[in-house]
Amino acid sequence: MAIVESLKDTGFKRRIDDIVFYQLNDQLIARTVGTISKDRLAKSSQYEAFRKNQREFSLSAQLASTLQQALQPYLHYWKLAYTNSMLTGALRNIIKLGKGNPGERNFDTSFLPQLSGEILNPTKAFLSCGKPLKLDYETGEACIRITYGKLKKFFGSNCLPLRISIGLIALSETEFTKCGYKLVEAGWHGKSTYNNRRILKVWPSKGELRLKVNFDSKIPDGVGLIGIFGVTPL
Repeated sequence: MAIVESLKDTGFKRRIDDIVFYQLNDQLIARTVGTISKDRLAKSSQYEAFRKNQREFSLSAQLASTLQQALQPYLHYWKLAYTNSMLTGALRNIIKLGKGNPGERNFDTSFLPQLSGEILNPTKAFLSCGKPLKLDYETGEACIRITYGKLKKFFGSNCLPLRISIGLIALSETEFTKCGYKLVEAGWHGKSTYNNRRILKVWPSKGELRLKVNFDSKIPDGVGLIGIFGVTPL
């Protein structure tokens, strides 16, 4: 908004292109109109930075949506009210690390370990690209060896008996083209598999639980794996 000094007190009131002039408190005000046409937003050089940011944000939102769909049917146990925004933000940060100019940077799965941690409900589940799950790209497998003590340390608010779940989710890298972002391995994107086991109420003092889950296939180049480790009620 700007004050037009030279036309004050003249009663001047009109619109020129996207600029509106009007009288307010004895001052003539100039401001742009509240809406921007889709054509101008898509083509004007003035909004080039906005378009670049929007492309990468849209990609991160799509990746977050794919990841959440792959978490079914456990998502309603494990998510928080802000899980979607947290996943979108985390994936946006990964895209920023990708090669290319802003607005054309690709989703590089080598940076997926940044998702490890408590992005889901920390008392029930978390994503893992390393400890405690071990991921094997040659066999497409995730495995875990864990004692009751460690399990309670991770999910201390849960009481036994409960069901522990581990899973694998595959996400494809992207490449930027004239038509926008394209998945390198579309057939693998969002693919998931899970394995569940019941933890008994009585646990030996040095007992150890071993679980694994796999795709029964070598993971192709251009695909990244995310491990899921969580608990659900019986």
